[in-house]
Amino acid sequence: MTLEFSINTVYKNKPSREVVERGAKSWVQKTGGLFDLRQIIEQGHAFCPAAMNSAHRKNDSFKYADLLAVDVDDGLTKEQFLDHALASQAAFTYTTASHTEELHKYRVIFQLPERITDPNVYKQVTTSMIKRLG
Repeated sequence: MTLEFSINTVYKNKPSREVVERGAKSWVQKTGGLFDLRQIIEQGHAFCPAAMNSAHRKNDSFKYADLLAVDVDDGLTKEQFLDHALASQAAFTYTTASHTEELHKYRVIFQLPERITDPNVYKQVTTSMIKRLG
């Protein structure tokens, strides 16, 4: 299935404040499948699960979303997540640049059953998922 999301190739792994400022308006919309997204992530590039109306990532740039990404920075380890009821619904997970064996930090990617075009609905769904995994 073809998905749309946004990427920023200026950002790589955990960018410095200077790089973040330089790349703040460097988001581009991308079309691809889950495999393509995973490759982009494995190359260390930043991604946003939503397509945006602008090269600047901000709330009012939201266009629509085919994906949902939930950061898990506290609570469940990645191994514990595999036993969670939502694990079977996840497209994939990956550790973030801040992950350590002592402090698990990872992201869970979900493919939405249908495209969300309302930013308020997207925020509600995201908040609900964060509560379920946090």
